[in-house]
Amino acid sequence: MISVHSIYSLEVVASKLEQLNLSYLAGSGLCMVLLKIDNYNTFLLNTNQQECWALKFTVVNIAEEISSEHYTCDVFSSDSDKFVLLIKCDETADYKEFQNQLEPVLRSIQENVKKYISLSLSIAYSTPFKGLEHLPMMYSNMKNSILLKLRYGHQSIISPYMADEIDTDNLMIPVNQFDALIGKLLEGKLDASKQAYEKISTQLSTYNYDEVMTNLIHLIYNIYTSVVVKYPTLKEYATLMVKHFMVELQNIEVVVDVDKLMNDTIESLCQKVTNTKNNSEYQSKDYIIKSICDIIEKEYSNYEICLIYIADKLGLSPNYIGHIFKSVKGKSIAQYIQDLRIEKLAYYLNHSSLSLEEILDKVGLEKNNYFYTLFKKHFGVSLSEYRLNLVNKGL
Repeated sequence: MISVHSIYSLEVVASKLEQLNLSYLAGSGLCMVLLKIDNYNTFLLNTNQQECWALKFTVVNIAEEISSEHYTCDVFSSDSDKFVLLIKCDETADYKEFQNQLEPVLRSIQENVKKYISLSLSIAYSTPFKGLEHLPMMYSNMKNSILLKLRYGHQSIISPYMADEIDTDNLMIPVNQFDALIGKLLEGKLDASKQAYEKISTQLSTYNYDEVMTNLIHLIYNIYTSVVVKYPTLKEYATLMVKHFMVELQNIEVVVDVDKLMNDTIESLCQKVTNTKNNSEYQSKDYIIKSICDIIEKEYSNYEICLIYIADKLGLSPNYIGHIFKSVKGKSIAQYIQDLRIEKLAYYLNHSSLSLEEILDKVGLEKNNYFYTLFKKHFGVSLSEYRLNLVNKGL
């Protein structure tokens, strides 16, 4: 009935309401109130299914008992973390007078739910309206309004006109503020990083939920990119940092949650950057080159080994390790792997009685036209000529 996806006609809905003794909903002015359980994910973690059902049932009972003392009304469970209270009212009544009557009732519901079952509720309510056809739109509006708790906090009561206090323009955090924060993070300066973030944080509460989430995602990916470019050895850490951030972002409900998540991220990253800067071996090209060569030496027989495979193993950028490897070794990683395989091939041809197929499998090469071309290019003779030379030498 309240869902935008409802498939029932107004006539069918009216008939169903009559069966449920809710006919007043069809012909009266109404106010829709949306009640949402705060920190719902935490609530789920701390309750089993039976307890969860019982606590939700109690919320419905408390809300209905208190509101029915003042209004003709009914309470329905809607989404998993939300309840809808529909109140009969005069749609032509003075709004301010209506607000002054309603909000103490809603506050009483919050206080009693908190007192008896230790749950925090945030509440949003609509202006009075008339007509069942408006229910889906009102419900959608209330779901958007409840997101304003990002600014007003848990256990807030959000009136219809509080939305006017939110900036509806796109949130555009100045580039220089983004750059200032990222610059301090890359230096590992914790206090300066937090101060730079505070300048960004003060703007968040004046915008709507979606705009804030979009900018936070943009910020964390800019941080990730900058960290990986300057500290390639931190790629694995930075990747996990972003994954953790995105998971926690889904639980964000109020600005305090945003600030905690950002400050935790800043502290962790600054510590990691500081440790990296103080560890010269970890940063040195020699260390990275040695790690690449060690992986190739151990896994040259693996057909899948390549630049990207090695970069993933080290948690570094493929472009970065490819560049420094060639600058030090004078050849690409692919060429280095190929040369090592050919050397191993020559060793087995000279020092074992294994068949060609067995040797190729041990060194990670495939028997095809390219292999024969590669062999001749490397040794200057064909494979058959090479073997004949071995026989003539008595090997």
